[in-house]
Amino acid sequence: RAARATMGGKQSVPRRRFSINKGPVDPSAPKPVRRRSFLSRLTFRRRASKAVIDADSLGISWAVPGAAALTPYGPATIVGVRGEDGVVLARPTTWFLATGKPPVLFLQASQVTPAFYAYQRVKTQYGLGVVKEVRRDNVIVVEINSWELAYGCRPTVFLQADALEVPATFAVGETVQTQYGEGKIVKKRWDGVYEVRATKWELAYKQIPHMFVQADCMRRVLSASA
Repeated sequence: RAARATMGGKQSVPRRRFSINKGPVDPSAPKPVRRRSFLSRLTFRRRASKAVIDADSLGISWAVPGAAALTPYGPATIVGVRGEDGVVLARPTTWFLATGKPPVLFLQASQVTPAFYAYQRVKTQYGLGVVKEVRRDNVIVVEINSWELAYGCRPTVFLQADALEVPATFAVGETVQTQYGEGKIVKKRWDGVYEVRATKWELAYKQIPHMFVQADCMRRVLSASA
């Protein structure tokens, strides 16, 4: 018999403990189908209909996370490509917000270019060279042209972007200081060599010497007014 206790004018009946034996489960029995709501089915259909956009489909296969890039807002590092609309996310590397944190840029694929590109003249720890290829894994293939190996073979090095520098560029008419003295730039050749006319000394018979100098072998001369 279940004992009844009276508390505050109400009768409380203690709960009976019992278990229900469901019996063995038949593995061949069909499982109940869980139906999605109308809103979830609509969202699922919309997601399934949208194609995922990646860097390859945008023609910027080099834009993997961590790759160095040039944007209208300066040098930046690629964060990723948004698969919904193909927007490229990047973080600037040369400036920050007032809070000290770098912002996130939302750019179109046409606004992003690799920091280094094919046939670009670069400076490495092995000397000056020309970029031959920018691989997908951010390794840059550079052919050194400032010196040669045996039998006239040009060395090829494989470097990261942080191991490369862009040589300084000079404009025609600028006054520069070289190892041969001060001069003025007359011409810039296609291979990046500058033709400099000396302004402080002359050859025999008052012949003005012309020097052919690399960009890393000269520096600008500031005018007195500056």
